[in-house]
Amino acid sequence: VFDVTFTAPMEPGKYDLTFADLSVYDINMSELTPEQQNGWIEVIAPTSEATEESTEAPTETTERSTEKISDSTEVPTEKPTETTEKPTETTEKTTDAISPVEVGDAGLWVIGTATVEPGATVTIPVTVIGDKNGINSYIMKMGLADGLTNGTAAANGDAYAGLEFVSNLDNMSFAGTNTTVKENIALSKDGATVFDVTFTAPMEPGKYDLTFADLSVYDINMSELTPEKQPGWIEVIAPTSEATEESTEAPTESTEAPTESTEKPTESTEAPTESTEESIEIGDAGMWIIGTATVEPGATVTIPVTVKGDKNGINSYIMKMGLAAGLTNGTAAANGDAYAGLEFVSNLDNMTFGGTNTTVKENV
Repeated sequence: VFDVTFTAPMEPGKYDLTFADLSVYDINMSELTPEQQNGWIEVIAPTSEATEESTEAPTETTERSTEKISDSTEVPTEKPTETTEKPTETTEKTTDAISPVEVGDAGLWVIGTATVEPGATVTIPVTVIGDKNGINSYIMKMGLADGLTNGTAAANGDAYAGLEFVSNLDNMSFAGTNTTVKENIALSKDGATVFDVTFTAPMEPGKYDLTFADLSVYDINMSELTPEKQPGWIEVIAPTSEATEESTEAPTESTEAPTESTEKPTESTEAPTESTEESIEIGDAGMWIIGTATVEPGATVTIPVTVKGDKNGINSYIMKMGLAAGLTNGTAAANGDAYAGLEFVSNLDNMTFGGTNTTVKENV
């Protein structure tokens, strides 16, 4: 419907985004009753903290890299003995990519989340935040909750340009390997997608977890890094059409409406069939969802407000977003493509957003 851009707080924690108010109307200015799902912004401690701690103990890194690359006769002799003298060379060569003290930090790997209706097709991204070193390769196996079938498709993302992507949906394994350059490949940006997987949602409503059954990440020397991990989920909600089926048995509510147009029966005698069918569904404006995100302190993050299951269309809406303590008002807002034709307005001073149909005399 629209999205709002925030600057994340500096203090780690989970900051709720809520529907302080949401009013949705149809073309007759009858108020509809959308379901609502709140969102949040989670701020995580930057991975650079681990880096600062490890700078005091480079010995641990030296021992670790010696064990890992013992097959190479050239590298181990240079690296352990010259760790203290060689940083200058390493820094010049791979300023943004490799730093021995930071080995063991591959950022936070996040499996996405989604709320969908039974049987829907849904694409879940695997993203990375806070990787300061870059990587050379990874292999990941995704664990699925009971009732969730294997993905139907997988596609490479833009997080690590140059990694050759392979996937095996039979066992839900995914991998990327650097076949292009002899150095770590840097993360393109925080929150970028490593790869994504498409699923068919189960028919049974419920929350289905997506986990890291295994994740191994390596640098250019084949030293294993230690990424943090955040599982995801697919939540299946009962379709809003169920409410429609129930209301078809009670059209009494809409039988009073024709009295308003009793002077024009002839004009609307053919159209009532359409409007009656719509009026049966009044009170159903789908589920409105405030998005979620996991970011580092001070990061810029855009949160969408989306809609699922609206079968009638709407004429206008006005929404006020509630913010958790510590979260400052958004810095920007932009219209989305959910309801083409609604003129969008926003007031970031009080976090109020509205859309009005100014183009056609029917629901959008």
